[in-house]
Amino acid sequence: MTSSRYLGPMDSEKSVLRQWASGLQPASEEESLRIASTAADVVERNEWSTVLTFLAMPGEVNLQDLHDRPGIRFLITRTPRTGDLTIHDLAGELEVHPLGYRQPAPDAPEVSPRTVEAVLVPGVLFDRRGGRLGHGKGYYDRLLGSMRPRPYLIGVTLDRRVVPQIPVDNDDIRVDALITEQGFTEVSSF
Repeated sequence: MTSSRYLGPMDSEKSVLRQWASGLQPASEEESLRIASTAADVVERNEWSTVLTFLAMPGEVNLQDLHDRPGIRFLITRTPRTGDLTIHDLAGELEVHPLGYRQPAPDAPEVSPRTVEAVLVPGVLFDRRGGRLGHGKGYYDRLLGSMRPRPYLIGVTLDRRVVPQIPVDNDDIRVDALITEQGFTEVSSF
């Protein structure tokens, strides 16, 4: 006998949104460069010295130009075989996860979440109230929800991936701002 998780109305709506988003044009090199430049301006203006970022999965915004900036400690997550995401220095050795994205090697030293001042958050879709739709496993929501003190959260995406409303529940973490190819915007949680 196999068990299956019940997909309620919110789960079904999220699945429909993920399916719709899969048909959107991926980030171009020009869009990624524009977004990385805006992110660099925001990080420097706020004088953040430790920023949790991400390495792009296929089609996502590539922040490599930002990661090359001197004077900022960039961190990334590692998805372990079991358990929640862990945080590590971007400057360390990387491996390729079985799903094809780069992440820190298994023996990379962990970094305390307490040191993180801001997080550049990836996502499938966002809304202007800070709602975020991820890939559906809840890894980022669990990590972001556990971080104390709470860092400033910035969704990094393309303008075409910002929709009127994302269905959110109590476990979903909202971002404080968005960066798209159109620039930086603080969001309203109302």
